[in-house]
This record gives sequence, structure tokens and C-alpha cells, in this order.
Amino acid sequence: MPACRTSFSSPICPSYLLPHGTSLQPKELAQHHCLGFNFRRSLDGWPFHGPASRRRWLQATQGNVLASNGTILRQLCLDGAGLVRVGQFLVQPDLDAGQCSSPGTRKTWS
Repeated sequence: MPACRTSFSSPICPSYLLPHGTSLQPKELAQHHCLGFNFRRSLDGWPFHGPASRRRWLQATQGNVLASNGTILRQLCLDGAGLVRVGQFLVQPDLDAGQCSSPGTRKTWS
């Protein structure tokens, strides 16, 4: 049994969208800077599932920055360095303050 469970969020900040475009479909992540963790993950990509189909898949990502700390990745995202997938608890205050938006607290994008 896990010690705790958390939802994940992929916040989208205007400082990244303005120069990189607003089209953000999971299949397009390879064309964006995805900020990631520099330690071995149990998943090799970001997990998604379709809203209607319930089909699940891992979308490969690539990026220009790796870090060992979710707080650092959060700040880089707010600064417009790229997209990130981190625990909801890290970015909820930013979402509430309107500093970024979210395609949802989820594994589901459109």
C-alpha cells in the first residue's frame, strides 16, 4: 500500500505559450520543452488516457532541462522554460492565483 497518493498536474504558463504556441495535444509533446526529473522514473514518458475511450498510453517527452526537485521544475515552468508534470500540491497555489492554467488535474488531455 502506498504511503500517500497525489494527483499530477501539467500547468501551462503564458510565459511559455506566447513564444511556443497554444496547441498542446499529448502527441505534440515531443515538439515542446518538457522539463523533467533527472532520476530514474518508473515510467518512460507522461501517462495519459483518452476522455471517452479510456485508452491509456505513455507519451514520450524530451526537453532541455532536468532537475532533481519538483519545486525547481515548478519555478522553471512559471518562468516559461517549458512544460512540466508535477504533483498537484506543488502547483495548486499558482493555479489558484492565475499564474498558470491547467488542462486538468489529470492524466487526461484532449
